[in-house]
Amino acid sequence: MYSIQITYLFSYLIPKISEYWRSENTTPEFKHCHEVKEKDKSYSVYIKAINSLHPEIDTESLRIWQFGFKGNPMRIICHKEKGNNFIPLLIDQHHLGSVDKHYNEADFGAYNFCPVSAYE
Repeated sequence: MYSIQITYLFSYLIPKISEYWRSENTTPEFKHCHEVKEKDKSYSVYIKAINSLHPEIDTESLRIWQFGFKGNPMRIICHKEKGNNFIPLLIDQHHLGSVDKHYNEADFGAYNFCPVSAYE
């Protein structure tokens, strides 16, 4: 599962966003590519994860965006700077930032592979 997701991330998700995405693009294909606003339920979930992963980052100044496509729950969570410059902050592999059972993977608990501990 991990290798499938990493292949998707580097061979599809990142290249497609890099080549085709623009903030004014509102086509259905890009509906999962959008700003995550402070009022969104997932905002606090992502900020908590970012604080845990990157304690040196001042999260108050971040503009959080998520990028993903239908058919795969993975989302890449980024900070958007001026223009179309993005800094990746985390990968939400199972779309857990969404607290709705209809949007995240129901069986994410079955996955226990950690590449950090596996390859240390």
